[in-house]
Amino acid sequence: MVYDDHGGNQALDAVEALVQSGATAEIVMPERTLSPDVGSLTASGYVNALAEIGVEVTPLRRLHGVTRTPEGLAVELGVDGFVFREHRTFDAVVAEMGTEPVQEPYDELLDSSTNLGGR
Repeated sequence: MVYDDHGGNQALDAVEALVQSGATAEIVMPERTLSPDVGSLTASGYVNALAEIGVEVTPLRRLHGVTRTPEGLAVELGVDGFVFREHRTFDAVVAEMGTEPVQEPYDELLDSSTNLGGR
C-alpha cells in the first residue's frame, strides 16, 4: 500500500516504481481525488499508467495506524469526520506525508542574516 497524504507526484512515482519492480500496489489517500496538487494533464498520464498496470485507487481514507502482525502490516484506515474504521493487511506500507524542514540551521544563522529572516 502506498499512502498519499501529500497530494503531489511523489506517491504516484513510488507506485509506478514498485509495480515496475514486480510488486502489486494500491494507492490510498484522504482526498476525494488522486494527487490534487498534480496538474490535470500530468494527472491524466498517471491515471492512465496506473490503470494499465492494475493499481487500485482508494480515495477518502485516512491512515490511522500501522501495526506489525504475523500476517503482515495491519493498517487502520478511516474516513475524516466519521467513526468508520477499516482494517486491512499489507506486505508493505509506503507513506508519503511531505517533509518537515530542519529548523536548527535556520535558527543558528538567523541573527547573522541581513534581514533577520524577514522579521
